[in-house]
Amino acid sequence: MKISFGTYAGQDLKDVPLNYLHWALTHVKISLPMRAEINRILAERNFFEDGDDVLWFGRYAGYRFEEVPLSYLSWALATVTLPEAAARRIRALLAEADYPENGHQRPKEAKP
Repeated sequence: MKISFGTYAGQDLKDVPLNYLHWALTHVKISLPMRAEINRILAERNFFEDGDDVLWFGRYAGYRFEEVPLSYLSWALATVTLPEAAARRIRALLAEADYPENGHQRPKEAKP
């Protein structure tokens, strides 16, 4: 996929400097497919900074972790090889919601 704007217009996304791709995510209105591809490239190269919490694959590509159902995040953590920074952020979200990391919801406790 080629970048369609700015200094690197016309170049393949994989050839654009990572800091420029990161900047573009927060400063340029871009399509969801391009946003997902940029996030995939950044994740593939472990380019994560504080606040980078956007899913780059699957049904919720381009969505912030907070916008993705916990069941999907739990499944991703259990089945997808994630960069450590992304895995840490997902684990923190799941822990905050008391949701398991193994892809399955905890069984409800029986009432006495």
